[in-house]
Amino acid sequence: MNNFLRQLDATEFKINMFQGVYDNQYFVTVDLDEKELEREAELSGYMVKVNGLSAKVPFRDELKKRVQPFKSKDIQYLIKEKMERMFDLHKLKTEMVLMDIIPMHDDQNLFFIEEKYQKPHKFVPHILVQFKAFFAEDFETTRFSDMMSYMHYFGEEQGIRNTFFEFVGMYMMVPALAGLILTLYTLTTDSYDSIWAIFYSIFVAIWATYMIERWKRKEKHVAYMFGAVA
Repeated sequence: MNNFLRQLDATEFKINMFQGVYDNQYFVTVDLDEKELEREAELSGYMVKVNGLSAKVPFRDELKKRVQPFKSKDIQYLIKEKMERMFDLHKLKTEMVLMDIIPMHDDQNLFFIEEKYQKPHKFVPHILVQFKAFFAEDFETTRFSDMMSYMHYFGEEQGIRNTFFEFVGMYMMVPALAGLILTLYTLTTDSYDSIWAIFYSIFVAIWATYMIERWKRKEKHVAYMFGAVA
């Protein structure tokens, strides 16, 4: 264990060690600065998104000014890639020197997401704040700025998934409001076989179809904004 830590400390990794539950176990955090991440990305041929190009290309030093910032998942991948290249991790696990490698969240970035994504709208549901963005057709003015901080940390896939959940929540508010009105009408008049229930069912079917078609269009818009279009 001590030999492994000495070797790790002698590398470019920035390490911190914390006492575990048991006396002979420790938690070790590993990090790399930006220059080392760029060096590892170039060495491993890591595919990155470059501004102005539709497809991802291998990272090169001359492209770094045009490359989007490394996301949390990129940093974790590059750190693990460098560790696997420098150490025999399988052997260390077999010898019980290394128990496991667990990706960590970045508290600073999570705090930024909370500040950007949640706190400004503390008393207002976020789907209401995004109302204009979801319904707007103006490509130039719809930037999904609140979603960008979420995407930069968790990645494009999770960013688009989260956008989809909010999109559905936004659009389902319309039939939910209509359903609430119909329910109140039914309870106050005791007319459980009201013809309005039939009209409501037809409306929900039409609205669901409209929502799906709108998402097909909005998904391409969001993917473009997130730089996820191949």
